[in-house]
Amino acid sequence: MSFIDGSVAGDLPMQRLTELFNVNTFIVSQVNPHVCPFVSVDTGEVLDTKVQKRFLRTVKELTGNTIKYFLKQTDAIGILPNYIKGITAIIFQSYKGHVTVVPSPTVNDYANLL
Repeated sequence: MSFIDGSVAGDLPMQRLTELFNVNTFIVSQVNPHVCPFVSVDTGEVLDTKVQKRFLRTVKELTGNTIKYFLKQTDAIGILPNYIKGITAIIFQSYKGHVTVVPSPTVNDYANLL
């Protein structure tokens, strides 16, 4: 039997948990420092009056989706370099559950991490 640390390549094993234990709802506490800046937090507010926050969240999601699309297309036509193929598993995996709790790290937090 082999075990794999799922914190990088398989952060949320949702498919496996669904198959093994018939789980269909996931509460995720996402604290990986390489993921937190890219996970958009849904505040649950339908009428968000803060246009600037909504705009920045939309730009962030659009940028991330564009990068994912570019990587998938270059991989599909066979021109994606091998050294980038190794990190695509990290990029393409889902980091959100049905309920996702994400901290708001500052630049000082990342400096302390190093």
